[in-house]
This record gives sequence, structure tokens and C-alpha cells, in this order.
Amino acid sequence: EDEQGNRYEVRCCAKLAAHGVEYPTFGGVMTNHILHGSSRIGTALMPTEYTYFAFWGMGEVRKNGEVVDKPRLVHGMLTEYVRTEGYQLGMDGDVTPTRRHFHLMVPPMMSNPRAGHFQHDGVDTGFSLPNGKQLPFWHVMFENLKISAERS
Repeated sequence: EDEQGNRYEVRCCAKLAAHGVEYPTFGGVMTNHILHGSSRIGTALMPTEYTYFAFWGMGEVRKNGEVVDKPRLVHGMLTEYVRTEGYQLGMDGDVTPTRRHFHLMVPPMMSNPRAGHFQHDGVDTGFSLPNGKQLPFWHVMFENLKISAERS
């Protein structure tokens, strides 16, 4: 929810039809892998990070319950903590393996199956930045997660 009381949602997941070396989606779900940074999988703008699980699918962006953009590529992943003091994005040496982040992303790209690659396509987020321009993608990071697992 923003300061004006608007509520934003991202809903997922219909099967993603695209895959490949440009932007691998591992058939929609991936577990226990290295992504981003120097891995050459995903963006090099993020540090290289261990990813416990990730998903890719097609979904929609909503503002106040109304669909503002669809279909959109949606990506989520549970990773090592990638922020430093002051919440700055860290480099590879700053990644904290004992903490976790969950990332929810609606990137500014769409698959083009006919061309066999992804192309830039800004997201209609419905969210205005302080400079008056619209935010062209979503990347929301959830922190302070408590995660536990056990086997019976």
C-alpha cells in the first residue's frame, strides 16, 4: 500500500512458454542453484547469489483490485541476503548467506516466442515515482524471514 492508500498486487502463475539461454527459466521452477552476478543466468546487476528456489510464470499487475497490465512475466526467488548497511545492493563479497530475502519481480521484458528471445517492454505498474514518472517494473524484496524445515 502506498501513501495515497493504493494497494498493489502481483498475481501469478500461468505456465511460461519461453525458455532458453538468453533468460533461462528452468521450465518454470528451479531449486538449489546460483543465479545472477557472474553466473550468467539472469541479470549481472544483482550479486551472485545462492537461490533456494525460484519460479517464473505469466501473471498480472493490479492496482486497487483492477488489472493494469497483463500478461506479464513474474519471477520470484528465495535467496541469500544481498543488501548492505543502509539497504544498498551489495557486491558478491557482501552477500550474507545466513540471512534470506524473498524477491518478487515483474521485469520490464516480455517473451517473444517467434523471435526466440525476450524484448524490453516496460510494465504498467500504476505507481508514480516522486519525479512524476511511472515505475517501469516491480522488484519487491521481503526480509526478516523466518524459515524452518523438517523431515518426518
